[in-house]
Amino acid sequence: TVSANQTAGFSIVKYTGNGSSNVSVGHGLNVAPDLYIVKSRSSVRDWWVYTTAVDGSFDYLVLNTTAAKANSTLTAPTSTLFYQSEGDASITYCFASKPGFSKVGSYTGNGSADGPFVNTGFKPAWVMIKRTDSTGNWLMYDNKRPEYNAAYYLLANDNFGGDGTDVPVDILSNGFKIKGSNAASNASSGTYLYQAFAESPQKTATAR
Repeated sequence: TVSANQTAGFSIVKYTGNGSSNVSVGHGLNVAPDLYIVKSRSSVRDWWVYTTAVDGSFDYLVLNTTAAKANSTLTAPTSTLFYQSEGDASITYCFASKPGFSKVGSYTGNGSADGPFVNTGFKPAWVMIKRTDSTGNWLMYDNKRPEYNAAYYLLANDNFGGDGTDVPVDILSNGFKIKGSNAASNASSGTYLYQAFAESPQKTATAR
C-alpha cells in the first residue's frame, strides 16, 4: 500500500517482505528517493536508514544508534522501486529532495568554532544532522526551540534524553550554519548527512 505526494517528495509504503534478498517494492515518487527509512512492524528490529546522499554510493545507517554509515549490499533505489531483504510486515518512509521545500545532502566539517554554512536553498524549519564517517548522535533542530538564533536546543533520535544545548546551529534564510567544533556536527574533515524541510514552500525568506 503506497501513499505518495510527488510534489512534496514524500511517500509512506506499507508492505510485507518474503525474506528473499533484494526484493523490489514500489515507492510512488516517480524519482529515486535520496533517503528512506525502514521499520519492521512485526519484529523487534532497528530503524534502517538508506541513502545515496553522502558520497554517491548506496549506504545505510541506523536511526536508533550512533553507528557510522556502511555500504549497503542492496540495490540502490530507482525512480519507481526500492529494495529490501527482510520478511517482516514493514513500513517505509521515502524522501526525495524538492527545490524550495526539502533537501537531503551532505557536508564536510572544518573543526572550527566558525563552522560550515550549508545552502539548502530555503529557510529551514527542521534540520537533522548525522555524522557518517564515525559514530555520532542524530541531531534534530527546529525553528521553535528557541525562535531565534542560535538554535541550540536539540533532540537525538538515538537516546531518550531531553533537550541538549551544546551543539548549536544558526537557521538562516537560505540554509543553516554550524556553530562550534563539536564532533557530532563539525569535526575537521568529518562527513555529515543532513535532512532539512522548509519553513514555507518558497525559495527565499527572511532570516530570523
